[in-house]
Amino acid sequence: MAEIVEPVLQFFWEFGIGRAYRKWGWLGGVAAFLAPFLIVAAMIGAALSI
Repeated sequence: MAEIVEPVLQFFWEFGIGRAYRKWGWLGGVAAFLAPFLIVAAMIGAALSI
């Protein structure tokens, strides 16, 4: 499992958070880091409100 998770996290870090940080500074890095959590929270909230 670790053989799969580590490259996925590294890819997300390098091409998601790293790119956003270089383009928009620390605010972009934080936004790129929090975006997946916010999307999942919104999906759970929408599913529970039905």
